[in-house]
Amino acid sequence: MRPSAIIVVAILMLAVGCESGNLNPDYGNHETDTWLVKSYNDIAIENAIIRQHTILPYHFIHNSDELNELGSRDLAILAAHYSKHPGRLNVRKGSVSPELYESRVRTVLNQMSKSGVKTQKIDVTDGLPGGEGLASHEVTFMMTQEYQSHRNAEASYGNYESSTGSD
Repeated sequence: MRPSAIIVVAILMLAVGCESGNLNPDYGNHETDTWLVKSYNDIAIENAIIRQHTILPYHFIHNSDELNELGSRDLAILAAHYSKHPGRLNVRKGSVSPELYESRVRTVLNQMSKSGVKTQKIDVTDGLPGGEGLASHEVTFMMTQEYQSHRNAEASYGNYESSTGSD
């Protein structure tokens, strides 16, 4: 084969390689990207709810023992967890009467029982949200990392615009 033919073949191979595009058909697909972000956020929210293991006064309709939409959602997440991993559940009293508080506790336990939780294995208290917490320097470091990761993701998708190149 002549050297010029080799060069022509090499150029054609490069051209074909450049035209193949990304082999992942979902790359850059807005619906897929949105779904992934929502999934990661949902998992993070569920983990936070389980970590806190607390039903707060704002989970109920004001002056009522009826759970609101947020309370129902959070309790469903807790019930799914407690059905496999029973333990302590905080139901905060807040400023309601002892009678209303007891009624709220009964509501929570009834809902958990309907979801298949063995409520006799649940220790209901008026305790504070759980988790041992983190030192402030650890939180600051994690938030900085998350912020930088978010900025890098935006830049890689071409959504990041900066007129000065600095913050």
